[in-house]
Amino acid sequence: MRNRLLLALAATALALPGALSAQNNAQITATATVLTPITVAAGNNLDFGTVFPGVNKSIAPADATGPGSWGVTGNPSSEVIGVRSS
Repeated sequence: MRNRLLLALAATALALPGALSAQNNAQITATATVLTPITVAAGNNLDFGTVFPGVNKSIAPADATGPGSWGVTGNPSSEVIGVRSS
């Protein structure tokens, strides 16, 4: 009889933690800003040719060898900020 009582108490003790454990449920809202990549590829190097100190020189965009160029590809309406170093 005592063994049955101990066995019943042991079975109850093993079964209770699972039955009495709390269910933790929660909901959240997640947001993200998805950035679309852009690609900048070098075209022609900027070539001023021969220059003299103190004399300004400009290069026309239609010049075949001098104007520098680059290409930018990406999704339409992607934001591009240009930075020029001096």
